[in-house]
Amino acid sequence: MFTLLGLVVMMFWISPLLAVIALLLVPAAAVVTILVAKRSRKHFVAQWDATGTLNGQIEESFTGHELITAYGRTAEIERRFTETNDSLFHAAYRAQFVSGLVLPLVTFLSNIGYVVVAVIGGLRVASGTSTLGEIQAMIQYSRQLSQPLARSVRCSICCSPPRHPRRECSRSSTRRSRIPSLRPP
Repeated sequence: MFTLLGLVVMMFWISPLLAVIALLLVPAAAVVTILVAKRSRKHFVAQWDATGTLNGQIEESFTGHELITAYGRTAEIERRFTETNDSLFHAAYRAQFVSGLVLPLVTFLSNIGYVVVAVIGGLRVASGTSTLGEIQAMIQYSRQLSQPLARSVRCSICCSPPRHPRRECSRSSTRRSRIPSLRPP
């Protein structure tokens, strides 16, 4: 925290204009993260729903294995498992793909900020209002400012909490009551 505060103070001390430009990427990265998180949330919910459904089906299959084989419902159970497993695969793939876009987008924004600071800084050096050392320091400070941002984005992607286990268990038990009875064909 103190490092970030020190970075911001030093950036404003060297060049307020370049400091504002470098700091504009923080809200831009936050907006990108929020937009992608909104899109990926529904896919993560679908992933956890499919995981709960699949866990319930597996539990029911193991518990009722003797009944399933006695009534010849193995093919039906395998078909249901395959359908649920495929839906879990697709939901997990979409969730990981969409949430995986955050880090490259934030890195792209960081690189855009780096280029803008370098170009405007180069123009200031050419006009004589700044020295090359000041611009070099600003570029390093803007890079150091973007590193914690990228780390926090990476953490927010990796650490999305699963649903509460009690909800999964209660959904599984209500699902059991809706299982069609296993009558001989």
